[in-house]
Amino acid sequence: MKSTRFNQKKAGWCNRLLRTSILIRYEKTFLQLQPMKDRSVLDIGCGSGRYLLKCLKLGAAKVTGIDLSEEMLSLTRKTLDSVGNISERVELVSGDFLKYEFEEPYDYAIVMGVMDYVENPKDFLAKLSKIVHQKAVLSFPVAENIWTLQRKIRYKIKGCPLYFYQRGQLEQLMECSKFKSYSIERIARDYFVEAEK
Repeated sequence: MKSTRFNQKKAGWCNRLLRTSILIRYEKTFLQLQPMKDRSVLDIGCGSGRYLLKCLKLGAAKVTGIDLSEEMLSLTRKTLDSVGNISERVELVSGDFLKYEFEEPYDYAIVMGVMDYVENPKDFLAKLSKIVHQKAVLSFPVAENIWTLQRKIRYKIKGCPLYFYQRGQLEQLMECSKFKSYSIERIARDYFVEAEK
């Protein structure tokens, strides 16, 4: 298995300081979700579509991205346009994961940078476990971090609550979920969780 350390010389000093978790969790996602060929993948909070693009390039049979922001889905469409004619392999959904009714289960799910905003993680994990039949990878923001207070203040001003996790709290949450096994790894400002059915 390849190292999950990103190339610090190639990543600028700003990325090293502020985006370490983002870079590492991207690498770890594709180390854990193997094999990708012919699998179906759900990306919850798909953002600009970076993860979906990589899934397609690795041979995923079907990818679905769901996001609350239509603006983000527009970015996803632009990102995926670089692959060419892939419309039969891609579905983009504007909506709330907890309210949306999925027609079929997925092999894998990607949940990166989403749990920061989820008020009821138990309900979220319960639904996730119903629609994933192999593996999910998730990130949870670490409570014990020097940047946490700054983020809380900044988002409170915006009127957007954030949720942070201590390791014990996260272990308890995963124990109550319907996943058979899980692993938790601290990566900079996040916990990276791999959950298997």
